[in-house]
Amino acid sequence: MIGAVLIIFLLILVLMMAYILKRISKFSFLRNKKVRIILHVLILIVFILFMILDMVNIIVVTIYMFLFSALVDLITLVLSKILKKSINYDITGVATILVFILYLSYAYFLAHNIVQTNYKIETNKNVNFDSFRIVQISDTHV
Repeated sequence: MIGAVLIIFLLILVLMMAYILKRISKFSFLRNKKVRIILHVLILIVFILFMILDMVNIIVVTIYMFLFSALVDLITLVLSKILKKSINYDITGVATILVFILYLSYAYFLAHNIVQTNYKIETNKNVNFDSFRIVQISDTHV
């Protein structure tokens, strides 16, 4: 069962990566087929290296890159239908990359500036909380 789930998850990850590579190849400066193939091979090599070295973070980055690309493509589709003219893929591609970099920068900032929050819990029940300590740790995947 776990093996089947893992295979399905990896297949979805490969499909996300294929979508990202297709999106990248729409840049106008990548019209040359040789340049596009070289770039795709380099991206796949980097992806595989990071999968070996830091699997969790590269999976998270791939998922977010896919989501940002799909969202920008959807917004572009809606705007092109409303405005009744095509929108340059170079502009939407750069917008996707900029938003993605800003998002990752914000996530990096939050991961390295940890916030401690203290909560005071009160109850009407007759419980001796003097010897109790409750600790919560979250978002350890970052």
